[in-house]
Amino acid sequence: AEPIFVRVGHTGNQALDFIQFLTPNNAARLTPNKAQYSALTTPDGTFVDDLLVYCLEENVYLLVVNAANTDKDYNWILKHKNQFDVILLDIKLPKMSGIEVLRKVKQAPSAVEVIMITGYGDVQSAVDSLKLGARDYVTKPFKLDDLLTIVRKAISDSEVKLPKPSEPFDTR
Repeated sequence: AEPIFVRVGHTGNQALDFIQFLTPNNAARLTPNKAQYSALTTPDGTFVDDLLVYCLEENVYLLVVNAANTDKDYNWILKHKNQFDVILLDIKLPKMSGIEVLRKVKQAPSAVEVIMITGYGDVQSAVDSLKLGARDYVTKPFKLDDLLTIVRKAISDSEVKLPKPSEPFDTR
């Protein structure tokens, strides 16, 4: 299982600006439903890890980080979590559980919403996730448009609006 992080756009190019801050590649070249292999880097250009950047629609990006290095990636992302609107987090991770990561994310003050995703859904992990402050709990397989609706609602509740979906996109 891979952890998934998403930065969903504020009005204008803030989402793209954030992706450009995170990665050395030019994400402006991405069009809806296209992906780009890139690196997660620090502001001074130091390599953190590799990742995939998906452009789901204009100003909506999905970042998939390398699951083999979750500790390093999570530490970096947790340090910058206030720059994310929503974190989509898998329950099953190689070195720690998504529940542990959720607990760490929610320990520090932040407006970031966390949506848990799993292919191994069970009542206990759903209850634990929601008690720890997860916004929602989604089981795989899911339709990306359905997930984007949940993400849009989380952003909408934070008074940030997203554009409507451009075309269907399925993860199955």
